[in-house]
Amino acid sequence: LCDPGFLNPVVNEEKAGEVPPVEEPTAIAQVTPAQEEPFSYKLEELPAPVPGWRPSGTAFTSDGTMYAISMTVGPLYKNKIPVVPEATPWQRYARGFNNPTGMVVADNRLYVSHRPEVTEVIDSDSDGKAETFRNVMGPWGLGPGFHQYAFGLAFDQEKRLYVALNCGYFWSYGGPTQRG
Repeated sequence: LCDPGFLNPVVNEEKAGEVPPVEEPTAIAQVTPAQEEPFSYKLEELPAPVPGWRPSGTAFTSDGTMYAISMTVGPLYKNKIPVVPEATPWQRYARGFNNPTGMVVADNRLYVSHRPEVTEVIDSDSDGKAETFRNVMGPWGLGPGFHQYAFGLAFDQEKRLYVALNCGYFWSYGGPTQRG
């Protein structure tokens, strides 16, 4: 999982617009703090909510909450930023998503893309756990083929949601894959 600082990347204003000099290639690349990029992201390792965690999406709300979802069976956890497990442990917010691969927050509403649809996840009674799951896009009619997914999730300035569908991988063994 990465630091939400990626939403506000660090910009070195002194070097903005400068083109770094081209160096001759060497057998071993050496990077020192003096070779700072004019535009960079800060990556920080965060503790996983549970052992064996396979993250497949993160999203952040304006109140400083980070949501993180796991591939394949889709438990969805939340925590406050910064994530300090000793002070505020991860809380399971929802579960049961089918191969989730994307998540986004638009107008403080949380959406998850998973194999059959895009779902709005709602904590109706404000108890810290989701009770309401509203289908906002789909179902797409994906079959049981292993590579059939709804990938990613994004929205534009008008808050229209976008997701990419993959119809499958066509192996010669004739397995369960829809051609489309």
